[in-house]
Amino acid sequence: MNVKFTHYLITRYNVRLDQWERDALGQLTLHDDWMAHRFELFARYCFPSVIAQSEKNFGWLIYLESSTSRKHLEQITALVSPFPFIQIRLVSGYFGCMEDIDRCMTAATSAYVITSRMDNDDAIGVDYIKTVQLHFTPRDKTLIILLNGYGYNPMQHIATRLHQIAHNPFASFVEERKNEGGHTSVRGFPHGNPPVGTMQIEVQAKYSWMRIFHDRNLLSKPFGYPVFVDHFSDAYGIDKKYLKLNFIATLGYTFHWLWDGIGRKLKQVAKPKSLNQ
Repeated sequence: MNVKFTHYLITRYNVRLDQWERDALGQLTLHDDWMAHRFELFARYCFPSVIAQSEKNFGWLIYLESSTSRKHLEQITALVSPFPFIQIRLVSGYFGCMEDIDRCMTAATSAYVITSRMDNDDAIGVDYIKTVQLHFTPRDKTLIILLNGYGYNPMQHIATRLHQIAHNPFASFVEERKNEGGHTSVRGFPHGNPPVGTMQIEVQAKYSWMRIFHDRNLLSKPFGYPVFVDHFSDAYGIDKKYLKLNFIATLGYTFHWLWDGIGRKLKQVAKPKSLNQ
């Protein structure tokens, strides 16, 4: 790792959360079907984008529940084991995950630790790690936000450009390493709600990350500017066959996107003006 900082990319693969018992289809999370579906997304989008990073000076901590079935654990291990910078960490629940992250940060030999977040069904641009590190500053509680990325719907083959998204789930958090532990890490707060006293750095880099909009995702629906021509797949290290574009589906999305935009504008115009105006 760098003398100034240690950098960890952190993915909670299937760590249990109390409010996360069912997915958007109402099906149980962590069930066999959920794990199989999530591994497909992980292997197609998340994993190759991390392997393709132009900057290799980082570690990837992948957190799984200690109760993960042998079948699924072996499947994930077989995929990542050729890469020594990847660690599979078995924990019990959210608090077990947070305690282990803190131990990893405490064990670092550098003055600062950067933690970056990434979900197992999303992807990062090939220069994501490099860009974050270029904007490292030796200040405790510094949040680095890469504002621009893409979205992709693998069912309908629709891509969207996502611009100026400050509250995105790809944040990085710089902390001064503490010998006694007690670090927050980027996983210790909701994205968009950093700890008090945090300094935020916003970065205008293209192709920084990619949201995968699928029907089992609890917290995201497709949005953004429609993309009709593939000029982005090489920026993510993902096989182009998994980023196909469907012109007709994209055209349909565009009509809905424009209509929704017009509706929002009309609502703004129709709002009653304040008596003071």
